[in-house]
Amino acid sequence: MQSKDVNNLKWPHIGTILAGGQSKRMGEPKEGVLLWDGKPMIDHLINTLSKITKEILILGEPKGADIKSRKDIKCIPDHKPDSGPLGGIETLLSSNLDTEYLVVACDQPLLTVELLQKLAKSTPSSNIRLFTFESFSDINPFPGIYPSSLLPHIKYSIQKGLTAMHEMIQSCSDVTWIPINQSEAALLKNINTPKDLKELIQGKK
Repeated sequence: MQSKDVNNLKWPHIGTILAGGQSKRMGEPKEGVLLWDGKPMIDHLINTLSKITKEILILGEPKGADIKSRKDIKCIPDHKPDSGPLGGIETLLSSNLDTEYLVVACDQPLLTVELLQKLAKSTPSSNIRLFTFESFSDINPFPGIYPSSLLPHIKYSIQKGLTAMHEMIQSCSDVTWIPINQSEAALLKNINTPKDLKELIQGKK
C-alpha cells in the first residue's frame, strides 16, 4: 500500500542530474565520491529522484560511477561540456524529451523527497521554479524546475554573453520563487571540496 501511495505522488516529468563537471576543487569526480554509507554521491540523488519523478536522466558524463550499465536511467551527453551548467540546461531543453524538468546538481546529496515535492507542486508550469531563503546572498539555480519553453531565452542569453545561470535567471521575468526555512535551506548544500565531504561524513556519524 505504501509503495502505491508513493507512486501516486510522483511528478509526471523527468528528474535530471547534472554531472560531468571538472570537479577541480574536489580533486576527483564528485559523482563517484563515497559518502557516509559507502555509496557514491550520485546514488543518493538517483535514490531521491526515483521516489518523486517518473524518469531519471543523467546529463553529462558521470565520471567515477557506473551509471551507463543501468537500464532504468537514461544518459545524454552535454553538447557543450565546457560551457558550464547553462550549456547543460540548453542541451537538456533542446532534447525534446519532456516539457519541463526537475534539475539537481550531482553534488547535492542532502536533498530530500519532501523538499523536492515543494518544487514539483509549484506553479505555473511555464515558469522557472526555484527556492529562496532570506539569508541567500546569491541565486541558487539547483534544485529547480526548468520548462522547455525557456529554451529561446537561454539561447538569447548565451548569445548576449550572459553565460552564468544566475545571469540568465536574473534576466528572466518568468520565475516563481518558493520560500523555504533555514533547515530546508541547509539541504541545498553543495559538497564541492574534501573539507565539505569530511564535514558531511563526520556529521552523519
